[in-house]
Parts: sequence; structure tokens; C-alpha cells
Amino acid sequence: MSCSGIVVVIPTLGRSPHYRRLFESLSEQTIAPDHVVVVVQGDHDAVERSAAGTPDLPIEIVHHSPGLSASRNYGIECCGTHWRGVLIPDDDLWLADTTIEHAATLANAPSERIMVYAGRVSRPASSRDRVQYLNEAQELDRRTVWKSALEGGLLISREAFMATGGFDEALGLGSPGPYQSGEGTDLLLRVMDAGGSVEFEPQLQFYEDEPGLPRSEMLTKVRSYARGTGRVYRMRYGAAGRSGLVLRTVAKLTLCLARRDGLGVARSWNELLGRVEGLTGWVASPKTGRTA
Repeated sequence: MSCSGIVVVIPTLGRSPHYRRLFESLSEQTIAPDHVVVVVQGDHDAVERSAAGTPDLPIEIVHHSPGLSASRNYGIECCGTHWRGVLIPDDDLWLADTTIEHAATLANAPSERIMVYAGRVSRPASSRDRVQYLNEAQELDRRTVWKSALEGGLLISREAFMATGGFDEALGLGSPGPYQSGEGTDLLLRVMDAGGSVEFEPQLQFYEDEPGLPRSEMLTKVRSYARGTGRVYRMRYGAAGRSGLVLRTVAKLTLCLARRDGLGVARSWNELLGRVEGLTGWVASPKTGRTA
């Protein structure tokens, strides 16, 4: 029986074409996870078919209403109490074969502080990752946490989950409000506020494909995610931090205008709109342009 102390929680809508890839990467680990909980927010048939291909993997499929943060919290609760660290990869990611082994080493190491580790989510088919990671392992602060941590690459200790109460269910994809991102960084900031440590650990290696979204869908996503960022800044930062966020976004937009970068202007403009909406709480309707 495995005793790595590591559990894995995978929230999904039941529509990903990549379940088999993810499950096979978990099955091929140098050290196996103790438990894998797949939280399905829709059709479970595709998940069950893919899970059948890795019978050696301790997979439990559970169901929950839509909402990424709520599904993660529920899945972690389903893991019981005898775990040391939880990984929460998105359903389109996959893991390097030593990721669980590194996670077990980190989670089982004695520490006087509550810990969260941020792994590296790389795009092997691209020359550019989604965020600009640090060059080496180090502790993150309230600035670098935005640049070197993605939710799907987190290793959350049990102590950190208990201290924070898990993810804020008013944030994240599928949440009931307009703030469809920011839940991961919000949790990390609360860990810091509780005296804990968030460390970038590149040996926790995950992989993802580069999405090929149509322009309109990409810009909608940019604005939606920026709105969540603004909301987290409103809750977790003072006036100086909020002002700095707006000024940096305006500077980015100005630079794109100077370069006559049409796509960059569109991205930066939607980013600015979303962040202001999150900071103020006034969200423009996509149909009427009015706020609510």
C-alpha cells in the first residue's frame, strides 16, 4: 500500500479530451499518490472510461455542483485526514514522472511554518510559458506570488488548507459571481498572512498545452481573469498596491499603443477594464455596457 502522504484532487466538467494522458502520468510516477479524487461537475462517462485504463491508480470519482473552488474544497475533504500534501492539477495538465516523489519529500519534511509549494507548469511545445518563472527555488512574496504560481501546479500542505479554510468559493471559474479567477493567489496570500510560507519549487514539474483560442474568446477570458485579479487586490492589498496595479496596466497599454501592437492593445485594454471592475466592484454588462 502506498504511503507517500500525497493526494491528488482533479476538478473537471467532464469534457476534457486529456483524462487518459493525466491518469497515465499519475500511474507512471516513481512514487504513487495515496488517493486520486476526480470531482466531476457534469457528465462522468468520459472520466470513468479513461480511469478504467489505469486500474492500478487509486481513483475515486465524486460529483459536485459547478464551481472550481467549491469542487476543489469538496475533493480535498473527500481525501480524509491522513494526508500531508495535496496536488490540484487541472484536467488538461500532466505530470513529470518524479512530481509525486518530490511532493512527498517536501510535504513530509519537518517545518515550523505552514507551507505551500508552487511548481512549474511548462508548455513543452512552446518557447514561452504562461507566466515568467523565477530561475531557482525560493520563497515568494506578495509581488512575486503573481508571477511564479499557478493553481494547477500547487502543492498545499494539510496545515495550510486547515489554516485558511481552503479556496474562497466566491472566486474562480464557475463561481456564482463575476470573479472567475484569483482563487489560487488569494489562498496563497492568506497563507502568508497567517505566517506561512509559499515557495517556488521548480522540481514540482507539470505540463500543459498552449491553448489556441479565437481572438474574441481570448479577449473575453483576459477580461474575466483580470476581474478576479482586481478583486483579490481589493481584498488583500492597500491603496498603494491597488494604485500600482492600475498604473502598471496603463503603462502596459501605453507601450502597446506606442508599438502599434494591435493585439497587445486589445489585450491590455481588456485587462485594464477587468482589473478596474474587480477593484471597484462595478462590472459592465457585456450586452448593455451598463454597470451592476
